[in-house]
Amino acid sequence: MDAMLFLFDCMMDPGNLALPQAHQAMQIHKCCTTENCMVRRRARQVLVELGEVVLSLPQADLCGPPLAPGR
Repeated sequence: MDAMLFLFDCMMDPGNLALPQAHQAMQIHKCCTTENCMVRRRARQVLVELGEVVLSLPQADLCGPPLAPGR
């Protein structure tokens, strides 16, 4: 069955997506989160693997450890 048919159902993993399909899936599911939408999760995974999207690190990781008092 065509993967495009699965791009509309948040509860169904669409499987392998080509780059254009991943971009389209992200647009279709722009109001979803990756926690509750398998299509958006798969599309983000594809875009990250292909270098189209770079995920940011949590703020704590960017700042490093806190400085000692007096520094």
